[in-house]
Amino acid sequence: MHFLYQEIDALRSVDKVKLRQKLHDTMTRPAEALRTLEIPTLWLTGEEDIVYPPFLSEILAQLMPNARVAKIREAGHSVYFERPMEFNRMVDEFLGGKS
Repeated sequence: MHFLYQEIDALRSVDKVKLRQKLHDTMTRPAEALRTLEIPTLWLTGEEDIVYPPFLSEILAQLMPNARVAKIREAGHSVYFERPMEFNRMVDEFLGGKS
């Protein structure tokens, strides 16, 4: 995993300054704005995520009328490649699949 994260970090196609600014901009919106989002939403997080702590998803999902939270054990920030089978299963279930 360490090697994988180093390789991702070394990608030159990502402007990290712009990405950080965009992330910061989203944090300045009032959380209350989430109450207007009626689209079904799945907050899928890794229990060991230190980049985006999972408890934030629980707090924000409570503000949304049609949201739920799923946590994947033994996974950090990039659940989709740390635990791909479990990630795919949870997304498939959320989207209405039969898995």
